[in-house]
Amino acid sequence: MKIEQKLKVFYDGLCKVCSAEIAHYQKQQGSENIEFIDICSGYFNASAEGLNPIEVHKVMHVRRTDGSMAIRVDAFIEIWKVLPKFKWLARLAQKPLVRFGLDAGYNLFSQIRPWLPRKQAANDCSNSPYCEVKMHKLPVDFFSEVYATGEFEKPWSINSRAQQADCAIPPEFGGTGDGFSPEDLFLQSLMNCFTGTFKVYAKASRISFSSLSIKGQLIVDQDATKKVFMKTVHLDIEIRTEDRPHRIETIVAKTLRDGFILNSVKSEIFHKLAILTNSSENCFKNL
Repeated sequence: MKIEQKLKVFYDGLCKVCSAEIAHYQKQQGSENIEFIDICSGYFNASAEGLNPIEVHKVMHVRRTDGSMAIRVDAFIEIWKVLPKFKWLARLAQKPLVRFGLDAGYNLFSQIRPWLPRKQAANDCSNSPYCEVKMHKLPVDFFSEVYATGEFEKPWSINSRAQQADCAIPPEFGGTGDGFSPEDLFLQSLMNCFTGTFKVYAKASRISFSSLSIKGQLIVDQDATKKVFMKTVHLDIEIRTEDRPHRIETIVAKTLRDGFILNSVKSEIFHKLAILTNSSENCFKNL
């Protein structure tokens, strides 16, 4: 385990309340023994720090000098131990009733923090799961049409936004397969949801990428009652970029969490992510 020279404090620099508390700590005697790291800075790389890029934004993280990690209230206790003026608070926090109150208070704060006042990001907010993306006023209506004849083998047509496609019953269920099946469209809707949401987040975060490709697999199965359902979806995602590739992982995680079609289905969704750069490709070719 890596030994650190200083206590490392990972804080949300865009949260006004969080920043004010950190600024107070920075003024205290003993703060020279603490390295304060803004996780919303354009220079922060969660993976390089061995941190989950989403979890580090949800709760307070502190890395002790022995390399171990403290989170939530334990993270604050580690800070208080280093600052002479707050050591009494670190000792008080060990008492069961006090600790119960601190845990309850912090859990409440972590739930409401996304809605607290935030600073305007200087460059981009791709390092924060609370990156603001402007949405049109909801609810929004979408319309589509289907036309089919009574002939079993004949494909039917679907129309949306003046775009038309042919659909058919798949061979797996006795059809001809001469068009998109409902199962195809289900899988494609999830892949398209990912693609559209990712592009929105990438634009908001000022992250450029040259290509995005997804290969998807849908597994249809029966449950314990023999009811057929869409069991699992597997997405193999490949993104090519030269623009801060370490940030792509964060945006992908946010996309899977926030894509409203992705999070509206009951199917389990699994994914694999490959981030390709010219350097990584060259490295691969040389193996």
